[in-house]
Amino acid sequence: MSFANEIKQEIVHMDVCDADKTQLSALLKMLGVYKLNKNGIFIEVANENITIIRRVVKLLKHFFNIHIEISTMRNMKFGKKNIYIIKILNDVENILQQLCLKDSRGFLNFPDMSFLNSNEKIRQYLSGVFVAVGSINSPENANYHLEFRLDTQEMAEFIISLLKSIYIDAKRIIRRENHVVYVKASEQIGDFLRAMCTSQALMKFEDMRIRRDFKNSITRLDNCATANDMKTYRSGQEQLKDIAFLQQNGLFTFMDEKLRQVALLRIKYPEESLNDLVLLFEEEYGQEISKSGLAHRFRKIKALANK
Repeated sequence: MSFANEIKQEIVHMDVCDADKTQLSALLKMLGVYKLNKNGIFIEVANENITIIRRVVKLLKHFFNIHIEISTMRNMKFGKKNIYIIKILNDVENILQQLCLKDSRGFLNFPDMSFLNSNEKIRQYLSGVFVAVGSINSPENANYHLEFRLDTQEMAEFIISLLKSIYIDAKRIIRRENHVVYVKASEQIGDFLRAMCTSQALMKFEDMRIRRDFKNSITRLDNCATANDMKTYRSGQEQLKDIAFLQQNGLFTFMDEKLRQVALLRIKYPEESLNDLVLLFEEEYGQEISKSGLAHRFRKIKALANK
């Protein structure tokens, strides 16, 4: 099961509360189709996920006293999976108006904010939208990504505004004629899961995120250590090259005693860093020297070799 489906399963198995009327509104808006028969308008909801269909039926029966027809058909295109279909045949006008999907002027593109008049109702509405058209990459994937695939720009901008109201910044792009609202920041995706009250998914997401961040930090430290080692090695080789040049040309014995001391120390310890050479100098000669003092003497040797 994908990570997105794990989240959806956690949402649809939650206990029903009064605020879930907004979740039902989102589910019918995203998954429902309005149709006509001889008795008038009815609503049809179809989905391959039986648990989502059960959630819709459970919410409908909780909030309304209605008759629901349930049927199954075979999807011959994509893996020949079953498609589960529910039909809402009575009290449709009342349902649409109570769920803020229709008013006296006609069908609504999205509910009025008076219907979403609390943070809890906004969160439940967004959870319904996510169950219907949302997805989140697995936390094992380094590319964190939360998205909602929506039919219209108007609905996409409405979802962006709802996310913003719970302090989640989302953006919109068009992909294959869909308006995709997406979030890339891992912290904000964690905030979304927290807002949906999906504690199990949140723990899994945060655990994987912390593990990856820790691993990346270790990798960066290893890379820095390797780079420093290479820098130390190259610096030591340059210094040995200058010292060898002075020796080959008979200039070594004419050097200042202080310069000869660090030159001999470098010959003896060709791969040590300046920090280590400071300690070795004190052990070798019984004198203290600073790192900057040691570097200054090597610069004087280089200048002498260049001259």
